[in-house]
Amino acid sequence: MATAEGYLRRLTRRLTEDPEQPDVEQLSDEAASTGAQRAIDCQRGQEVTMIGTLRSVECNGKSC
Repeated sequence: MATAEGYLRRLTRRLTEDPEQPDVEQLSDEAASTGAQRAIDCQRGQEVTMIGTLRSVECNGKSC
């Protein structure tokens, strides 16, 4: 019976969670295992290599 309850719990979680959450968790795990840092932790002008999906880019003028 415990197996059925566990299955139901996992199924309910998968059906009700944000569909992007598993991607976020997977990318976070990959980043941690490779020693990468989050984009927000990078410095302005720093050259970086990105992996994963880029959702948006904000481009500001040089005076910003």
